[in-house]
Amino acid sequence: MEMPEITPFFIGLLVIFGLKIINDWLVTGMAAFTKNGEISKKTPPVSIIICARNESNNLIEFIPKIMKQNYPDFEVVVVNDRSIDNTEVLLNAFANKYENLKITKVQQSELHWAGKKLALTIGLKSATYDHVLLTDADCFPSSNNWIRGMTSKFSNSKKIVLGYGAYQKGSGFLNKLIRGEALLIALQYIGLSKIGIPYMGVGRNLAYHKDLFFDNRGFASHQFMPSGDDDLFINEVANSKNTVSSFSEDSYTISVPEKTFANWMEQKRRHLTTSNRYNLISKSALFYITLVRYLLFGMLFISFFGSLKIIALGLFLINLISLTALHYKVSKKTNSLDLLPWIPICELFLLLFYPFLFIWNTVVSGSPWKNY
Repeated sequence: MEMPEITPFFIGLLVIFGLKIINDWLVTGMAAFTKNGEISKKTPPVSIIICARNESNNLIEFIPKIMKQNYPDFEVVVVNDRSIDNTEVLLNAFANKYENLKITKVQQSELHWAGKKLALTIGLKSATYDHVLLTDADCFPSSNNWIRGMTSKFSNSKKIVLGYGAYQKGSGFLNKLIRGEALLIALQYIGLSKIGIPYMGVGRNLAYHKDLFFDNRGFASHQFMPSGDDDLFINEVANSKNTVSSFSEDSYTISVPEKTFANWMEQKRRHLTTSNRYNLISKSALFYITLVRYLLFGMLFISFFGSLKIIALGLFLINLISLTALHYKVSKKTNSLDLLPWIPICELFLLLFYPFLFIWNTVVSGSPWKNY
C-alpha cells in the first residue's frame, strides 16, 4: 500500500481522531473504570420522593420493591400529581400497609405551573429528612441495596449524588436504542462530573440535601419551563466540590421504556428543551465533545470516497475496537452485554437524530409538553 500524501486534510483527520479517542477514554473511562468505592456504614435517614401522574399500573408493581429496601431508616413520599386513574385509591391502600409511606397531592387548579416541578416541590416540603433520593413512578431499584448504594456517597462536602437510570431490557431496535442512549448519556455526565464538570443528573435516580434545594430557591430561575427539574437544577447547584456519583451494580434504577418510536421521540424533544440554559462551562465541554465527533465522522465519510479510504477504514475500525473495550466492563456491570455491539450504532444514530430533533423543536408548531 502506498503511503498517503501528507495533506492538511490528512493531518487534520489524524488530529481529530486522536482527540476523539482521548475524549472517549478520559470521559467514558473515568465513569467506566473509576472504582465506586466501598459502601459506607453510615446510614443517614432518607426521604425517597416519587411524583406520580396516572401511574397506578406502575405503582402497584414498583412501590413494594422500594418498600423492601435493605435500609434502616427511610420514608417514601409519593406526590399524586392530579391523577385521574386509580392512583389515589391505590396509594391509600398502600399507606394502610406501609407505615413509612407518606402521601401528598397536587390539587387540580388553574394555578398549576411547570408540571412536575410543583409536584416535586411539594414532595420536598413534605419530606421529613434532610437527605432526599428521587426516582420516578415507572422506576424500580436494581437491588435491595439501592438506597445504601446512593446515600453512602454523601459526606460533609458531598451534597449531590448522581446515579444511573437504566431501562428495562426488551427486544427490537427501539429498545436497544433507548437503553444504549441512556447508558451513553450516563457515562458522559458521570465521567464529566469525575473530572470536575458536573452538568446534569436524571430524576430517575438522583440524591441531594434538601437544604440545597431551598437555599437555591428551588426551581425559581426556570419555573416557567416544564422541563429541567433534574438537569437544570443540577446544572445550577452542582460543582466539583459538592458532587459525587454512584455507579455500582446496586445503585441504579430501571425504568419502563417507551414502546413506540413516536413516543420516544416526543420524550427526547422534551429533554432537548433545557440544554440551551446550561452554564457556559457545561455548554463549552459538551460542544467540544460533540464537535469532535461530528468532525471525525464527517471527515471519515469524505475519506471513504477518496485516496484515504483504507486509512479511513482503519481509523473507523480502531474507533470501533476502542468503544467496545471501553464499554465492555460497564455493560457487564449493568447487565447489558447485549448492548455492546449496539453502542457504536447508537453513537452514530444519535449524531444524526439530535439535530433532527432540534430542527423539529424549532420549526414545528406545538410544544412537546402540551400533554403535561
